[in-house]
Amino acid sequence: MSLLSTRIIDKMMDRKRLANVDLNLMLALEALIVEKSVTRAAERLGRSQPGLSSALARLRRHFGDDLLVRGPRGYRLTPFAAAMSDEVREAADYAERVFGVASVFDAATCTRSFTIMASDYVIHTLGPLLMREMTLRAPRARMRLLHPSEMITDAHDNLLRELDAWILPRGINRPTSSAELFKDPWVCIASADNATFSDQPTREDLRQAQWVHWFRHQSNLLPSLSYLRNGHHDSQMIVVESVMAAPALIAGTERLAVVPSRVVACSAAKVRILRLPHSLPRLVEYMSWDEARERDPAHRWLREVVVRCGRELDDQATP
Repeated sequence: MSLLSTRIIDKMMDRKRLANVDLNLMLALEALIVEKSVTRAAERLGRSQPGLSSALARLRRHFGDDLLVRGPRGYRLTPFAAAMSDEVREAADYAERVFGVASVFDAATCTRSFTIMASDYVIHTLGPLLMREMTLRAPRARMRLLHPSEMITDAHDNLLRELDAWILPRGINRPTSSAELFKDPWVCIASADNATFSDQPTREDLRQAQWVHWFRHQSNLLPSLSYLRNGHHDSQMIVVESVMAAPALIAGTERLAVVPSRVVACSAAKVRILRLPHSLPRLVEYMSWDEARERDPAHRWLREVVVRCGRELDDQATP
């Protein structure tokens, strides 16, 4: 841990110091860091400029740092303020979740911000249904949809505590509080003008093929595709984190890809579906959340909405 990180933690987590600090300063600090202007921060919070100037003075005394200084092109953050900007945003989001919990939840008046981590595939398929429900039932609520990086496959223990939920296949995430959302068949696709492969390639054909894989851990989801590997398979493979990009990447090439069937329906790329020598299990997407959120009425409502949207998607005709 760096000296700067230690300094931030010492100053922000000292309970005796916090006992004498107005937690409203957290909102002021976040606004100042984001806006880099006392005037714009005041407008963001609906407060007066003198009030924000006073808050800035208190924050400077608390941290022992100027935080915001005038530069040749206006105000800028000090190195200390810039270094802790991510921590401040996370702390503000967490405080909002904690103090936003109410014993009675009213979706129509909810102004809470929900954060869900999901793949681009889930966002393209489930996302429209979810946005429709949010707009209709909780028009003032906010939603952040984050794309998972490869770090989520390592299942960091603290990651789920920072999110309201993540939506991933069961083969990637660890067992936790979860609910099944929807299923989708896997299909093998080739470029529409790919003359190398027939509509029913043999296993040997597939072993010799060059592939586009999405996500580093796709093999965890499709162990039955291990027979496709050969001694030089890795050197012929292209890996992309975005499954939605797979059809476009193979179009006009001799490469193949295995993707959820709804990806084909969402893509404008000209591809065709090949018949594999053996069937693959369906992809099953799950919503997972931290057990600490079980009794939060707002979170319970969110879970019900997401599960309902997943079931609606499942009820639709599979492409």
